[in-house]
Amino acid sequence: MYVVIEDCDTTRQLLTALIGMTTKTDVLDYSSAEGFIRDLKVNSYDLDAIFVDINLPGITGIELIENFQKIPSCASIPIVVCSASNDKRVILQSIKAGAKNFIIKPFTRDQVTTVLESLPKREKATEPETEPEKEVDNTPDDQDELVKAAQDMAK
Repeated sequence: MYVVIEDCDTTRQLLTALIGMTTKTDVLDYSSAEGFIRDLKVNSYDLDAIFVDINLPGITGIELIENFQKIPSCASIPIVVCSASNDKRVILQSIKAGAKNFIIKPFTRDQVTTVLESLPKREKATEPETEPEKEVDNTPDDQDELVKAAQDMAK
């Protein structure tokens, strides 16, 4: 499953459709990082990648990337930045924050396909064949950590 976080309706719909047609998988789309975070509070997803605009209202794409990198189960999810800016400083800032790739808007289907093909393949969560060891996990839920990080950013 893929995620698109983009505040421009047309761009979000186009990117969502291109990813869905290319990968033949579900794509969730959000107009803000906050919307995505609210959804993560109540739902769990096995994500293949996140495509995020840099200039989002509220929590920016860069802030979202930086916070995802702090959460062990989220750090391995490839993040692709989408931006109308081709400023090398913006691209470098995105990569330093943890983005795996960058698409400059407006983009073509071929560009989206190339980026999708460049992303590392994530191992899907599967049911264990044997019964797992019973172990108590006292660590906080990763989604709770993301929500807390988002709330801290909003302060």
